[in-house]
Amino acid sequence: MGTKKISTLAITYCALCIVINVVFGTLVSKLQIPLIFLDTIGTIFAAELLGPWYGAAVGLLTNVTIGSARQLALRCSREMRVP
Repeated sequence: MGTKKISTLAITYCALCIVINVVFGTLVSKLQIPLIFLDTIGTIFAAELLGPWYGAAVGLLTNVTIGSARQLALRCSREMRVP
């Protein structure tokens, strides 16, 4: 059974796709545009060019990134309240 090496280019491309997902998702959220899911553009690009496992990894890491950022923003907003 052969092992396949993950190239640096593939990892860099996945990171770029995650950034695209987060930026477009935030843009659509801030503009309050209904029924436009631009936060999956990077996932589609990664799955098409690198394969379905990379696409799944990009989707998963995008959700982890957005979830972590929202948790951090929520925690900071609670701490900054004036009594």
